Amino acid sequence: MRAADRGALRAREKISAQDFEQLKYDHHYHPESFQVRALQQWLKAEKPGALSGEDYRGALGSLASWNLSACRDNKVAALAILTMAPIQKANGALADSAEIDRAGWVAGSTQFGSATLGADSPHYADQAALFVREELREVYFDRDRLLENVSRRYRPNRRE
Repeated sequence: MRAADRGALRAREKISAQDFEQLKYDHHYHPESFQVRALQQWLKAEKPGALSGEDYRGALGSLASWNLSACRDNKVAALAILTMAPIQKANGALADSAEIDRAGWVAGSTQFGSATLGADSPHYADQAALFVREELREVYFDRDRLLENVSRRYRPNRRE
């Protein structure tokens, strides 16, 4: 979803399920993001001798015309993301950081929503495959269906 579309959604109190999925699976970098601005600045700067040769001209041209899409079939996206990685690391910025404005709107989010940060957790990447396929997992609102699908029950100071 493009930046202008995001702005239009901000003005609405509710969004449709289709708009939600469009936002959740948005594959585009915002044109004003730190990463894109840094990449554009780097592309305009004079390059060291090794990068100014014919071998790199095509790659630099591809980066300059990149449409900011990170769709998995976008070959330039891989080049752009790998090129932006050291810029991002040097600045200490995280691509998946979230910012909440005064009105409570989330301006960014982690790629996997509420995935835990502990790699040893069974929930560390348990929804990653769904995310890649742009699918949502079923949410159980009916108590009986929920109880049929729990992996474990927890109550403080008690194991069940």
